[in-house]
Amino acid sequence: GQGADAKLNYSFPEFSYNSNNKLNDITFFPVTSLVDNVIEGNELIQVVLLPGPNFANIQIIPALQTATITIFDKTNTPTSLSIERRSYNVIESERSLEICIVLTGDISSSSVNISVLDSQGTAKRNSDYTFNSNTLTLPAFKNKTCTSLHIINDNLWEPSYESFTLTISRITPEYSNFILDSTPSTIQIQDDDIKQQLTEDVIVQCYTSAADCTSNTNGVSLAAIDCCNRTGGGYISHSLLAAQQCGACVVVGFDQSRVHIGPSDAGRRYSFTADVLLSTPGAPTDDVYNLDYVISREPAVDVADYLSSDFSGRTNVFLDPNFPERFSIRYLSQGNAVALQPTLSFDYLIAAETDSGDPPIPSGVVLVYRRLSITIEDIDIITVGLQEPSIVLEGSTATARVERQIIAYEAPFEVTVSNERYFGPLSPDQAAVGDFDFFNFTEQRSVVFQPTPAYKFYFHQHFERVAFLMPWDNIVELQEVFRWRLSVNDSRVRLDPYKTTQMVRLDNLDAFYIGFKNLHVTIREGEVAPLTIKQLGNETGGVGIGGYPESRLSLIRLRHISGTAKNGADFSFNATVPRFTYRANNTLNDILFQPITSFEDNIIEENETIRVIIVPSNDNFVLIQRDRQTATITIVDDDSGVLSLERGTYDVIENEGTVEICAVLTGGVLPTDTRITLQAWDNTAQLRSEY
Repeated sequence: GQGADAKLNYSFPEFSYNSNNKLNDITFFPVTSLVDNVIEGNELIQVVLLPGPNFANIQIIPALQTATITIFDKTNTPTSLSIERRSYNVIESERSLEICIVLTGDISSSSVNISVLDSQGTAKRNSDYTFNSNTLTLPAFKNKTCTSLHIINDNLWEPSYESFTLTISRITPEYSNFILDSTPSTIQIQDDDIKQQLTEDVIVQCYTSAADCTSNTNGVSLAAIDCCNRTGGGYISHSLLAAQQCGACVVVGFDQSRVHIGPSDAGRRYSFTADVLLSTPGAPTDDVYNLDYVISREPAVDVADYLSSDFSGRTNVFLDPNFPERFSIRYLSQGNAVALQPTLSFDYLIAAETDSGDPPIPSGVVLVYRRLSITIEDIDIITVGLQEPSIVLEGSTATARVERQIIAYEAPFEVTVSNERYFGPLSPDQAAVGDFDFFNFTEQRSVVFQPTPAYKFYFHQHFERVAFLMPWDNIVELQEVFRWRLSVNDSRVRLDPYKTTQMVRLDNLDAFYIGFKNLHVTIREGEVAPLTIKQLGNETGGVGIGGYPESRLSLIRLRHISGTAKNGADFSFNATVPRFTYRANNTLNDILFQPITSFEDNIIEENETIRVIIVPSNDNFVLIQRDRQTATITIVDDDSGVLSLERGTYDVIENEGTVEICAVLTGGVLPTDTRITLQAWDNTAQLRSEY
C-alpha cells in the first residue's frame, strides 16, 4: 500500500512541443518503492492517467490509460534461518532447555512453520530428553521463536556427559530466498547424579564361585556389589586376602534403562538392544557372551490397548559381540476412544539360565543385570476448556463453565479455575480490574469430573460449573475485565489452548445519583435564579482509584416543562449545565449555576412559576433521583400602579353636548383588558336632567 511499500507523487510535468510541433514525450518518476527488509511476494501498483482542466484539447486513449508497476522483492542481506547456537550445555537437574530459531537478515511478512529433527547420540529421546513439540512457528515480522526441551532428571548414575543433535529439517511454506542452515547443533547433558551403592533399576546376582560371596543376605555380596559400583568398569584392586577380594564384574542388560511413551509418540517404533554393557579388565567376557539368557517382561501385563507391536520376551538368547540381541515394540497410532486408562509400567529383565545343561557362570564373575523400565501412557486424550462467559454484574455470582470432550474415561480428574489479572488490549469503554476493586486474585474454585461407563457417556453431562462471588466496591467505573485460567491436576488431560483462559467482563453496578439541592427557589423580577445540582450518595470515581474518568462524566441538561411564566417573555432559559468534576475525596462537586434570568417587565400581574427538570444522559453512570429531579422557581411580581381620573376638574359649556372623562394608570401596566366603573354623585347638577 502507499506509504508502506511505495510513495506516489501525483504531480505531472507539462507537455511541450518538439521541432516538428508534436508533443514531446514526458519521462517522470511518480512511484518510489520503499526498502522494507521484509521477505514477501512481488507486489503490484496500478496508476491511471486522469484528464486535466484542458481535457478537451488532450484526449487519453482508454487502452493506454492504465500502467502496472511490479515491485520485485529482493533480500537486502542474505537471510538465513538457523538454530541460535551451535552447542548447548545443560545440567540434568535443570530439567529444561530453551532452544531458539533465529532469522538473520530480512524478516518475513507471514508466519513460517519450522520442523526440527533430533538425532540421538549417547542421549536417548524419552529416556534422557523429550520434545514438547518439534514444530515451531515464527510469527510474521519476527526474527526469533523458541521452544523448550524437557530434560529427564532420572536419578540414575550415567556417563558424565551425554549428547544428541538438533537440525532444522524443513520449513513451510518454503521460501526460495531463505538460506536454511542445516548445521547440527549439539546438546550436551551433564549428569549430576551422585553414584549410589545401587540404583533402583539394577539387579546384582552373585555366585559362590566369586570371592567372599557366601555370607551376606540373599546370597549377594555387599563387597562385590560395592566393588562393581565403585569401579564402574575400571580396574579392580585385588587384595592379598581372599576374604577382601572382589570378583570380576560384568554388566549385562539393555542399551536404555528408562523409556517413557506418551500420546505424542503415536505410531512410533522403539528398538532396544541386549548386550554386555561393560566389564572390568580381565573379566572372561567371552564366557559371559556364551551363557544362555532369558529376556522376560514383568509383570505380565495386558498391553493390547497400548502397543500395536508387542514383545513379551524370549528364551535361549545367546549374546554375540558382533550381533547384539535386538527387539522392538510399537506404540498405537490411534486409541480405543477411552481416555485416562491407567499408565502401564513394566520391565524387561535379562538373566542367565543356570539349569542343568546350561553353560555355567564363569568362576569369579559377579554378573550385574541392568533392567529396562517402560512406562506407557494411554494414547486417548481428553480435552477440557473454559466456555466464554456471559457478562457478569458486581455483587452477583459469576459462573465459570468447564466443558470436557465427549469421550469415555476411566479416572476422575480435578479442574481448577483461578482469577487472574488481565494485561491485554482493551476497548475505550473498558478497564482492567485493579487494586481498588476488592478483588481477590488468589481465589480459585475446583470441581471433579467423575468417570462414566462407556455405554453411558453420551448421555452424561459433559460440563461442570464453579461459582465466584463478584465484589461490589461502591466505585463508579467502566466495564472492567479480568481473566479466568483453567488448570488440571492430571497431566494426561489436555487443556484446549484456545480455551485455557477466558476474559470475563464485569459490569459496573454503581452510579452517581444526583438531584436538585433546593426544589423551590424564589426570585423577584429582574433577578437570576441560582440552582444547585449535587450528588445524593457517597459513590466515588476517578482514575486514581480505578474509577470512571472525570473527562468522560456525561453532560446533563435542563428542560423547561411547565409554569405560568412564559419563556422569552418573562424569562430567558439556558439548558446547558456545567460538567461535573471530582472533589479530593473522589465524590462529585456541587454544580452551582444560573440558568434562568427573569425580566423586569413593569407589568402588574400575579406571581409566576417556572418548572424545570434535569434531563439524564443515556450512559447509566450519572442517574437522576426522581424525587429530586424537578425544581420550581417562583417569580414574585413587585410592580404596582395608581389608577385615577386624568383631571380633578372638567369644565364644559352646556351647548357643547359632551365631555370626555379619562382614567389613567401610573407606575405600571396591566397584562389584560380591565373594566373600570365610574360612580357619579349628584351635586347641583342632577342625573338625567343636566347630564
